[in-house]
Amino acid sequence: MSIATGIVSTSLSIKNSRLLVEFREQDSYVTDSEDEADEDELVARAHAGPLRNSVLDMANQLLAAAQDNPTSGVAPTIVLRLTRLDPAAGDDSRIARTIETLRDMPGLVLELGEREFVSDPTAEAEELLPHSNLIPTQNVNLDLSLLVALVSDITHAPLPSTAAEAMERFKLTKRPHARRIPTRSNGTPVSDDDMPSATHLNALANQVIQEMHASIIVQMAERSTPNTRFWTTAHARDRCLRIVERIGGPEERARARAWLSDSDPALFWKNSRHEHLASQLPLVPLIIFPNSEEGSLAAPALVPPEQSSSDFYAQIARTCDLIFSRSNVSAPEIKATETAQKTGVGRLTVHTVQSLAAGARSQMTTLTANRASVRAFLREMRAAGHVPSAVRVDIAAADACIWIVDPRSLSEGMRADRVSATNGSHSVVKGEGCEGEELDGDI
Repeated sequence: MSIATGIVSTSLSIKNSRLLVEFREQDSYVTDSEDEADEDELVARAHAGPLRNSVLDMANQLLAAAQDNPTSGVAPTIVLRLTRLDPAAGDDSRIARTIETLRDMPGLVLELGEREFVSDPTAEAEELLPHSNLIPTQNVNLDLSLLVALVSDITHAPLPSTAAEAMERFKLTKRPHARRIPTRSNGTPVSDDDMPSATHLNALANQVIQEMHASIIVQMAERSTPNTRFWTTAHARDRCLRIVERIGGPEERARARAWLSDSDPALFWKNSRHEHLASQLPLVPLIIFPNSEEGSLAAPALVPPEQSSSDFYAQIARTCDLIFSRSNVSAPEIKATETAQKTGVGRLTVHTVQSLAAGARSQMTTLTANRASVRAFLREMRAAGHVPSAVRVDIAAADACIWIVDPRSLSEGMRADRVSATNGSHSVVKGEGCEGEELDGDI
């Protein structure tokens, strides 16, 4: 998103199959309600009738948000890219109608298909808001996406010298028959077209190139002090361990155990190109937020509220409480499951909201690689009217409530030079390591 140019760009990885499910559900309502009519005629009438689906709903929401947030008196232009929707597939005429409807929407520019491989991500760097006066707090809260990123092979392995070498670093591999067939949260098996593809290779290569330009650990080290300490929730720690044990490579698993189970700095930094930063970046030991007697998150207030530069922390906490109250889920109810629990609010998961609540209640900067969830959360804040009542601008520096970095996937199992060591298994699971259709709800 570029506020300076008045353009908001977003990508959706919705496939034809997802829209077909929505259309079939709509058709079932029509045919079930008029049993005596000819079913084919009713379906044909539904095809020709008013069109509504999740893609159009999203586009309308984006356009409404643009109208509500003008830049210099002008609403930003929405650039919507549908990376996996194919209007020429012939599955249902309403898919093509959806594309036509989107193209006719004033203020929206529609693009189809994957973007070309970008060798220099800094060319598309986002300039959001002036942040030179925002600094992380001495205590930093790491969410699940950051735990995954900090044990990732991409974060620690030697870097290639060129973008072409980054692309050659990974190869597609098949999951061994002995390993569990992956399933979705509803128990259905993941289809072949959801397995690793050239799209995943591009995503991993782009992450390596992002790491070449802006290493996560270097960014953290540059903004840390000798007194900086890193925290996380028990649920994020436990879930990260399960994810890495299931899909991580040997060094990623060893690094996760050393950091999250054994508190062994030597093993965490072993074979890392950042080993020289170990004393500057005190990641080990990682401090776990304590639970109160009631089971809800209750870390000590490390910064008195009256010293906060704004009431943004309080508004984050209020929004978290509202989401939990609406979803009838509270912190003690979080289960140790293979799939992330949903809050029922968009695609926000319980552990995402829990991590934000922990950081806000403790007046800590929350460091995350889940940009999409932050955006979704901010939408909920605005919808609930939970915006800061005042932000001080008469101070040289203020706390950064949320700090966003680019994601890093568990990728060791897709390294071309390590396939044999991992028995040919891949280590990319959409929704656990990089931004995409599944990730936004799971990390």
